[in-house]
Amino acid sequence: MNLIQFDPWNEVRQIESTVNRIFNDNILWDLCCEKKDTLTKQSWSLPVDVYETESEVVFLAELPGFKKDEVDISIKDGYLTIKVVRELTEEKGAKYYQVERPYGNFYRKLLLPSSVNNGKVKASLKKGILRVTLLKKEESKPIQVTVSAK
Repeated sequence: MNLIQFDPWNEVRQIESTVNRIFNDNILWDLCCEKKDTLTKQSWSLPVDVYETESEVVFLAELPGFKKDEVDISIKDGYLTIKVVRELTEEKGAKYYQVERPYGNFYRKLLLPSSVNNGKVKASLKKGILRVTLLKKEESKPIQVTVSAK
């Protein structure tokens, strides 16, 4: 007798796959792009790592090929927002057969932990890695307590 194991997440994965296919297979781009015969829109999300130390929270975002003046960073309503714009540069008279480098407006909006001090922010861009460092509030830093025995 074969038992079929019920997987409740299977439906969720199928919906996710369909949504990803809609956005990644250029369906929406084909509806609005005048140059759909030669160009394809590539999706790209800003990959971000987040970690914390005892005194700060650090966001690392991959921004290959961007200069510091092309990056817009803001903090509002408890969110860190990183925005970049990459323009498509076309060679005059060239007929493109393939465009794989992503272009357009890209951004990430990341929820900040309540432990950060929004006024204490540093940002740097080195070798395509954006580093945004927010210091923690004094009251959120761990306090070492010594236990004494009597």
